Amino acid sequence: MAGGLRHDLVDGGRGAYGGFCHPPIIHLDIRVAGREVRGEERRRLVSEKVERLVQAGASLAWVNDTVRGSSIVMRDPEGNEFCVS
Repeated sequence: MAGGLRHDLVDGGRGAYGGFCHPPIIHLDIRVAGREVRGEERRRLVSEKVERLVQAGASLAWVNDTVRGSSIVMRDPEGNEFCVS
């Protein structure tokens, strides 16, 4: 088993990626507002949420900026990643 992934559950051990992760992985996406909120207002709301999460013990991992929008990837105190957008 490599990295907690059970390849044998997917393809009999021939090397396909997928299957069950041990421990199970849950990735959270926190949306600060609906899709209709854009631009400076969304950036302000994201910034405020990130600030509150940092005060609660989260840390900044990196920022994703693409043509589809932006999100902030953060880590909780145990190192689990989640996104704020």
